Amino acid sequence: MRVVLNPANAAFSATAGTITFSSTIPASLSHILFVANLTRGVVYFDPTNANGGGYLGTATYASPVLSLPGINTAEHANGDRLFIEYDDGTSGGGGGGGGGGSSNVTTTASPTDAIGNNTRQYDWINSQRTAIGSTTSAAVELPTLGASREVMFHSSSRCFVRMGTSTVIAATVAAGQMVLEAGERFHIRIPAGTTHYRVIRDTADGFLNVAAVL
Repeated sequence: MRVVLNPANAAFSATAGTITFSSTIPASLSHILFVANLTRGVVYFDPTNANGGGYLGTATYASPVLSLPGINTAEHANGDRLFIEYDDGTSGGGGGGGGGGSSNVTTTASPTDAIGNNTRQYDWINSQRTAIGSTTSAAVELPTLGASREVMFHSSSRCFVRMGTSTVIAATVAAGQMVLEAGERFHIRIPAGTTHYRVIRDTADGFLNVAAVL
């Protein structure tokens, strides 16, 4: 079952680009489902996204150490707040406790279409459209989230997105933030405390559309 790891059970080394688990230790790399740095607004690991290059899905795991060789974490800090989801190897809904004091998250399987792609219901009426230019956008508040706390980013040009609070720092054309390719549709579950984003282009202007999943 998909659960959220107690932050106390993950020691982050920014210099080494590693996360060392304690008390609650995922059984294998396939049991690690999502890793993000909430302090920096950066997704470190999301194996469901095939188009994220080195920023998503690139990792090695030699229990209890998760290594992130595709990500430059040199400017991050050991004390940054991480959000980690993992599969605890059990089945069933919410209620009982996950290992190490982690909180259970009840999930519902998405229906699939004829070719096996996940289908979702979106709040198109309240979706957002942010211009992507050569200078960072102002902080943009995320749309009202549904029960899944999931949104879809769809970018018309390659861009860099930094997520955080209303005071999130400027997005830059550099490592250390989420990268979206032109035409990419990327789904992300928004961690608690993340409310805003800023975006900047790589080489071409465009638009970033954001819609909440109902």
